[in-house]
Amino acid sequence: ELAAGAKIYNHSFEIDGKLGYSSLIPDANPRDILVDLLTNENYGCGFPTENIGDTDVYSAYCRAHGLFLSPAYSEQSAAQENISTLLQQTNSAAVFSEGKLKIVPYGDAPAFGNNAVYIPNLTPLYDLTDDDFLSDGEDPIGVDRKTNADAYNQVQIEYLDRTNDYNIAIAEAKDQANIEKYGLRPQEAIQMHAICNAAVAQQVAQLTLQRALYVRNEYSFKLGWKFALLEPMDLVTLTSATMGLLQKPVRIMDITEDDTGLLDITAEEFVEGSQWSVQYPAQGTSGYSANLMIAPGSVNEPVIFEPLAEIIGTANPQVWMIVTGPPDTWGGARVWVSTDGG
Repeated sequence: ELAAGAKIYNHSFEIDGKLGYSSLIPDANPRDILVDLLTNENYGCGFPTENIGDTDVYSAYCRAHGLFLSPAYSEQSAAQENISTLLQQTNSAAVFSEGKLKIVPYGDAPAFGNNAVYIPNLTPLYDLTDDDFLSDGEDPIGVDRKTNADAYNQVQIEYLDRTNDYNIAIAEAKDQANIEKYGLRPQEAIQMHAICNAAVAQQVAQLTLQRALYVRNEYSFKLGWKFALLEPMDLVTLTSATMGLLQKPVRIMDITEDDTGLLDITAEEFVEGSQWSVQYPAQGTSGYSANLMIAPGSVNEPVIFEPLAEIIGTANPQVWMIVTGPPDTWGGARVWVSTDGG
């Protein structure tokens, strides 16, 4: 049907994805999205199913924290890029070890929700000391600290708000105490359009802020081949009289093995509690939006009359009518007038 002036009406459609978690949560479990990206026969990257490790912990982490996503892959892009974005949104990292792709969350606190329980393993695998580090006369442990300029105290996440017709909205997290001490250091808004829920966007913004602000020290050291079972995302502690460290907990981020079997390891400081966020209630940005899909119901009997000339202030005759409908569903009416009784 054409509108007035032979124009076509605007219609909006909401499409349900194929991996929706439940009737109450239309978004998908990120674990299901990841596996689909890797193995789907039509648009996946051909990753062998037998090389995907156990993803149950990752699934439990996302469900327990309510981290559900709805990405729309409408353009061709590298699978690595899509997966990296997915992991950034869910505060996790990918590790390829023992021929298996593993997904390990950064989360460092128990969480419960959506019929899932997440319990992090915070037990260090090794207590490394000066007897374990290998050096050529230099300090056994190198330390690199991010500058204050990189320690953002305001983070903004750009997401699509489902409650406002999927218009772009901003979720913000900031550390007011740090701002008052060092001044405002905002990070450029991060685009995460796979997020369609304000509460999810707020939680992701808070976790991104805490990681940028509190995880700043990076450690590098060398170990012998007897520590070959270590892999990224493992926790160890560092003790060094030379460096003034006593069982300093760190999380391994990168391991490089040279030709002689020595392991060059890069690790970040582990600040317990920095990878957990309270799930604050968040309100969407939507204002009033008329639901045009509601049946309006029958109108009340209209009142049609000819007003007196004293009321209308002119001698030209007029016909007035009063038309009303049921409350909350009445949005006006079109009036059709017949001049020939047809």
